[in-house]
Parts: sequence; C-alpha cells; structure tokens
Amino acid sequence: MPSQAEDTEANYRRLRKLLEYARDCLQSQLQAWWLQQYASPWADSPECGQKLLDALNGSGVLFGNQEKLLRSGQTHKFDLSLLALLLLHVGTPSATTKKHLHEIRSARNGTSHLANDRLDDKTFAAACPLR
Repeated sequence: MPSQAEDTEANYRRLRKLLEYARDCLQSQLQAWWLQQYASPWADSPECGQKLLDALNGSGVLFGNQEKLLRSGQTHKFDLSLLALLLLHVGTPSATTKKHLHEIRSARNGTSHLANDRLDDKTFAAACPLR
C-alpha cells in the first residue's frame, strides 16, 4: 500500500498530466477557431501571432511576456494560461466554456505556486477541473 507521501506525489503528477493534456486541447481549440475564422490553418509565424493580437482589439488582457509570446506566433510555446485567455477573449465562448476555462486556469495557477510537488486527496479533488 502506498504511503501518504507517495499518494500526494501521485496526485500532483496526475493533475500535472491532466493540465498538460488540457493545454494540448486548448492549443487545438485555438487552431480550430483560427481555421474557422480565417479559412486557413494556423502557421507558427509572427504574422499569425500579430493577427491574433489584432483580434484582441487592445483588450489589455495580456501581460508583457504573454504579448511577446503571442507575437512570436509559436503556439507550441503558449502556456495553458495564455491559451485559455485567448479562447476567452476571441470569438464568443459559451458560458459553460468560459466556466471550464476559468477552472483550468485556476487549477494551473494553484499547482504552479505550490511549495512542493504534493497534493493531498482533498486539494486534488478541489483542483481537478476535469472531474
């Protein structure tokens, strides 16, 4: 039977894996939105990044480092927070989609600032946006 320390480490690893998967899904969603919006596939290029930045219409939702990443157009470098933010502010996401995007960002932010790589069962259950 695993020890409590092993359980808490396993919870942390499981949540990190779920968030990695969520990040990949959000990247695919952004690229699908782009295809629908512009009738051409996303190209990892500064031109696409600038066009997406223009679509935000100076909304002021990005931090400087996020804007720099967006300008690069390299979606494989976009983190989960940036992808969620973009999906929240381009197009018209449903209320349910907005709720899930906020839950995912919250879970990511919660694990990014932990003092160690452990989550007890209660914290894991509360943080897991995909339950």
